Amino acid sequence: MINRGPNWAAILRGAIVLVTIAIVFVGILVVRAALQASANRTARTEAERAVLVAEEAVKSDPNDARARANLAAAYLAAGRYSDASKQAEYAIRLNPDEGTGYLVAGIAARELGRYEEAINFMKRALEDQSKTADWYMKAYAELARTYEKANRLKEAKKALDGALGYFPEGADLYYERARITEKLKDYKNAILDYQAVLTFDPTNEAAKEAIKRLKPLAEQQESTGTEK
Repeated sequence: MINRGPNWAAILRGAIVLVTIAIVFVGILVVRAALQASANRTARTEAERAVLVAEEAVKSDPNDARARANLAAAYLAAGRYSDASKQAEYAIRLNPDEGTGYLVAGIAARELGRYEEAINFMKRALEDQSKTADWYMKAYAELARTYEKANRLKEAKKALDGALGYFPEGADLYYERARITEKLKDYKNAILDYQAVLTFDPTNEAAKEAIKRLKPLAEQQESTGTEK
């Protein structure tokens, strides 16, 4: 029997098969790992999806003030107040004349308990003359909430006056002003605001109950001459 030596063609074919199997196996592992990582990154809520989109926009153009402000707003909606504060202040540095960064910075500061800082940011936001009436209404409403948190009720009421100046049909705004006015023990004017709520929202039971509750107090103030 003639010894023909090793069958190199067969050996080569076997090696190719083994390498191919190894490549396929590694590829499967890579794909599986990528899918797992993608699953881990997949946003589970609308707020998380907004954050991912906003983060991608900032990665595309880190020096875009609007993209930074949008990311700050997305972090704010997701409850990530420290991140929102950082991004809003970054947006302010990039464009110190644009109000949105100041407004978001103010809301974030308020949620972090930094009320005076929040008020200053919001006042600066309202200096922007380029926004819509709806934007100013919301900004004044946020300023009012911040003043209330800081226990500055008269200024909270004044901020709500500003909000109503931009949206005089706002039942919710009248309700908030009525609530603040009631806290100030100005019962007669609180009733007037609760009545305004019912003008725009006749089914508002909370306003109806408040009027019923405050009428005796307002009458007592009037009879004793202690009206505000």
